[in-house]
Amino acid sequence: MSDFTITLDEAKRELLATSGVVDVRAYMGVDTTGTQKLMFVGVDANGNDMIDNNNLIYDNTEPCPKNCDSTSPLYNP
Repeated sequence: MSDFTITLDEAKRELLATSGVVDVRAYMGVDTTGTQKLMFVGVDANGNDMIDNNNLIYDNTEPCPKNCDSTSPLYNP
């Protein structure tokens, strides 16, 4: 899978509003059920991932083809 739907829910808004976050970095991962996930973490001004007990890792993404536009020229199942 290379396509993901990214919902703009409260968790993502909170990630972007977190104090010290100047960028967001994305990682590919696999959850405990084997489903691929695109995960986002906040990045500080020094380029460090902000992953600790005080910061979010956003992983509420859905891989295609379940939630994607199959008519898009970018769609590649």
